[in-house]
Amino acid sequence: MRRIDWRKLGLFFGLNCLLLVGVLGITFQKPRFVRFDKIDFVSVEDSFFNFKILLVMDNKNPFSISGKSLAFTFNESDQQYGSGTIEPFQLKRLSESTVDLSLKLNYRKVLKSYDEKTTDTLLPSVLIKGDFMPAFFIHKINLRKQLGKKELIGLIGAAFSNGGLLWPDSFSIRKVNLLETEIGFNLALVNRLNFDVTINEISGKLYALENRDLPLGDISLQREIVLPPGERLSIPFLVKAENLTIVKSLLKSGTANLNSFFLDGKLVLNIEGESISVPVELSFGKTGN
Repeated sequence: MRRIDWRKLGLFFGLNCLLLVGVLGITFQKPRFVRFDKIDFVSVEDSFFNFKILLVMDNKNPFSISGKSLAFTFNESDQQYGSGTIEPFQLKRLSESTVDLSLKLNYRKVLKSYDEKTTDTLLPSVLIKGDFMPAFFIHKINLRKQLGKKELIGLIGAAFSNGGLLWPDSFSIRKVNLLETEIGFNLALVNRLNFDVTINEISGKLYALENRDLPLGDISLQREIVLPPGERLSIPFLVKAENLTIVKSLLKSGTANLNSFFLDGKLVLNIEGESISVPVELSFGKTGN
């Protein structure tokens, strides 16, 4: 029995596909970046942020595009701003699809570029290399992604608020009288960036985890606090509980502790001269965050 030469067979089909594409007049269109769907902060190391990102890509071609073993770099001129890897993906034909990637971004180098170029917008290229299908069309993908200064500051702000840089620190509950109960807790902040961060406002509503519909009360801090690199700060808050039914239920059940509450609010920061408001959602769990 004759053995099949799969290499020759693949080459045969590849050449026929190329011939068909030429006859039909189909030209390959590079996938287009549409938007970031989700950005999760992972960690900060020196001048680098590590992110997990879910983005949306648009494939205008009449065939699907898939990839695996992919890595990318994020460059402008001779400056490399970041690098990362991309999970195996498939971009469906004539539609939008999501792609998961991990990004290591040198935020200090990007901020310095804004100052040197006296601009608030950079246009770095994203070079993606790996194994693509159809391989006869794609060996690498080179995209342009506009990166505005406010967008980068927003990433830094999100990292500060939801990346383990802000967490509940301590807790107390005190029954003042029959009509009033005070809930006290501290919010700890640490600046793991290598430049000053100014906190202009912390505000929000405190809820019991067992009842997210009715707030127990409000918190508000509206004074300027400068947090130098590496510094840790613990800020006390006192909430006069407005919904005593929920508080009494917590006290009666014996579950009124740091694991019982949820803070929904915002943090207003000034980073490198830019003011930004970022959402804060903290569950008061055993590990603090």
